[in-house]
Amino acid sequence: MALDAVHDDDLLAWVRELRAAGFSPKEIARAMGVAPSVVAPLVRRIAADDAAGESEPAVVGCWVSPGWSTNITVDGYDD
Repeated sequence: MALDAVHDDDLLAWVRELRAAGFSPKEIARAMGVAPSVVAPLVRRIAADDAAGESEPAVVGCWVSPGWSTNITVDGYDD
């Protein structure tokens, strides 16, 4: 399928579908038969669109251990 004939929305949907399937930008470019430099801005646009819908990034974990604040002092505060 020639990229000239593909509508921008269709192209973006195709990249979004491949990205959701776990393809890397290079793999997407290879599957589409284009240079990675054509795909990279689309992948960034999709990521930006997805991030715009979220108020804050999801918490993926917490690495604070019990007792992390033991012996922490701040000048002027006793507790």
